[in-house]
Amino acid sequence: MMTEKERLLAKSDGVKDCVKHLKKKIKAEQRLLKQEEEKDFFANEFQIARHRETIRVLTEEKISLEKYAKKLKHLANEC
Repeated sequence: MMTEKERLLAKSDGVKDCVKHLKKKIKAEQRLLKQEEEKDFFANEFQIARHRETIRVLTEEKISLEKYAKKLKHLANEC
């Protein structure tokens, strides 16, 4: 049986793993964006906009998860 503190810390670690995964996805999107920007085709404007929006959404999600992990760790320390 896990204590409340152990449960919260484990949950915080799980959230941190999600953040690491999101960081990898953001870097992959940034590489794709850079590749599209290096091409000089007008048709790439849609792809560039799509990559920028994906990066924005993933970054917002990453920040939210980082705040949630921090809150969980804080709650665990209060136990």
